[in-house]
Amino acid sequence: MGLARRHMALLHIAKKQLGLDDETYRDVLSVQAGVESAKDLDIAGFARVMGRFEELGFRSKRPNRRPADDDLDIANAITERQQGYIQWLFSRVGMTSTRQQTGFCRRQLDGQLWPQSRDDARVIIESLKKMVARGYRAGAPGGQAAKEE
Repeated sequence: MGLARRHMALLHIAKKQLGLDDETYRDVLSVQAGVESAKDLDIAGFARVMGRFEELGFRSKRPNRRPADDDLDIANAITERQQGYIQWLFSRVGMTSTRQQTGFCRRQLDGQLWPQSRDDARVIIESLKKMVARGYRAGAPGGQAAKEE
């Protein structure tokens, strides 16, 4: 998936502001993100390139603007694999309703309804794994393990 137009525009504004020739610009892209062209950048590569441009002296004219949702650190977003594992663990402990799951996440993540980052997902996964290891079952008296014979 390519970058949004505003990201591409910002790259070219930085290039112009820094007075980089095309060869130097492409060298930065190659070293920082491993790509030959800006059209091949992902958001993580974009962040590395912009970080380098800032080291070289680039300053945005709008430093205090609120970042858009897709400007957030996508490299740290929860993965599909983590989401699937969390759902599987929830089913193992018997928390099948959305209400049970979001209530659990709220308690573990200080009010968040669902993990938003990989670190949040790790917190939920580790908590659920401990519950599975103890044999916890939602709905059992006192939340105790349902004894299997």
